[in-house]
Amino acid sequence: MNVFSRNSVVEEVFEMDHMDLRNFKDFLQLYNQMSELCFNRCVYTFGGRELTREEATCTELCVSKHVKVNHKSMAVYMEVQPLIVNKRIEEMNEAQRKLEKEAEKTTSPPDSPGEKPETNTEAAE
Repeated sequence: MNVFSRNSVVEEVFEMDHMDLRNFKDFLQLYNQMSELCFNRCVYTFGGRELTREEATCTELCVSKHVKVNHKSMAVYMEVQPLIVNKRIEEMNEAQRKLEKEAEKTTSPPDSPGEKPETNTEAAE
């Protein structure tokens, strides 16, 4: 294995680790937000270590609702994301074609095969 392929493998592993870390961080942030929201909504007695029956039921419903919403939004995201990416690629390709056409208009056409290129004989002397 040469040095370049080894480095690319190391970079790929690092990138995967970086993405996994980012995904885990996103998960923890979502979990913490949900926990805080459900706790603030449902837990209102602090007389003991255990939740009351009402608090436990409220917490279970709250968490269940947020998990279902998250799953639904991720399903929609997975369905719509490829369409968004394809549209963005088409827009970028169209912009590239426009730039290429503008560049062709601003550049002068090449000399014809039968013509001699113009030379400035006065400047050469």
